[in-house]
Amino acid sequence: MQWRKTIQENHLQIDVLMVMVALLAVVSLFLERRLPFLFIGLLAIYFLFIRMYNKKMGEKLILANPTRFTRVFVGEELHFEIKIRNHSVMPYMKGYLYFDASHNVMNHNYFHLKYGEWNTYRIPISIVGKDEVSATVPLKAMSRGKMGIRNIRYTFSHPLTFETVELAFDGHYDTTAIIYPNAKSVQNITNTHDNYFGEETSPFSTYEDVLQPIHTRDYLPSDSFKRIHWKASAKRQTLQTKVFEHNQNLSWLLLINIAVKSPLGNDYVSKDAEKYLSEAAYIAKHIIKQGLPVEMFVNNYTTSGPLHVKEGKGIGHFRRILEALAIVDVNNIYPMNSIFYLVSNQHMHSQRIIYLGDSDNDNRESIEELKTLGHQVFYIEASTLLPFAAKGRERHEV
Repeated sequence: MQWRKTIQENHLQIDVLMVMVALLAVVSLFLERRLPFLFIGLLAIYFLFIRMYNKKMGEKLILANPTRFTRVFVGEELHFEIKIRNHSVMPYMKGYLYFDASHNVMNHNYFHLKYGEWNTYRIPISIVGKDEVSATVPLKAMSRGKMGIRNIRYTFSHPLTFETVELAFDGHYDTTAIIYPNAKSVQNITNTHDNYFGEETSPFSTYEDVLQPIHTRDYLPSDSFKRIHWKASAKRQTLQTKVFEHNQNLSWLLLINIAVKSPLGNDYVSKDAEKYLSEAAYIAKHIIKQGLPVEMFVNNYTTSGPLHVKEGKGIGHFRRILEALAIVDVNNIYPMNSIFYLVSNQHMHSQRIIYLGDSDNDNRESIEELKTLGHQVFYIEASTLLPFAAKGRERHEV
């Protein structure tokens, strides 16, 4: 059975009825009257029906529980349908269906009360015998994060004792959603220029990969002898020059710092943490639309270290980035200096890095160290992408 039964029994009322039955039995035997025995029989039948109802209650009441997963952005609505099928003739009348949903969604029509990180909702429902009832509940996404449904229960009045009965769903309700942060526009992102050799093909790059000749052309007097393709020259009976693939590094790395340091050096949640995450969503979307690879670190603790999305590209990779941004726990901070250390040791090829977060002295020193390793570093100020300048130098727009 799917349901766990709880009956708020009025023990005083039952005790009084039992005493009345006993007294009637004694009086009937003493007076030798049959009518009281009839009343005793009716009470016995009444108690028998109560026992049978209590035993069968909820046995053939089935809550549909399909696996459902929804992706929405903040401000959008998600809809889920609660469906209950009654396979018995036993009715459940004038009851209320309760459920808890995560605090990051809201429905004002059915809202009942708030309990910690959960909101409780109540829907009036009656379920007659051999019937099916359903209720579609719209929930508006209020903030990013995961959304779940729990603690589903149905309460109604016992038809024989008029006591409150609760049927609690005894299982995991498999309806979940993830709420993505809305992208916050960042200016100047289209004006960046790359100056590094890499693995991405670009006809506008000044760098050539000498390991990737793509074809030959006729030799020109200005060409170096080292570029002559001798086999092709012998075949064509005229000097031929190798033409190489033009490459540059177009990969991006997002470093998101959701913390600020106190005067004592302790990490606290930044008041702009949500803004940084929304700006990161916008930047990632722009990079993915350009067909370029992007990687992301957030100083948020996970079971394997900081929150990390490996380098990738395409719409599937963008979804992974959004899901990572959605589940960031701003109250669980990973040391930012450890992330800088990881980046310095693992990212050997020059690439573009965008830093989103507070720039205290320690972070500035780490960023300047990245620049000495050949990385091109940017930061966000007033929702504008700017190149990171060394301390004491004037910052300028791209």
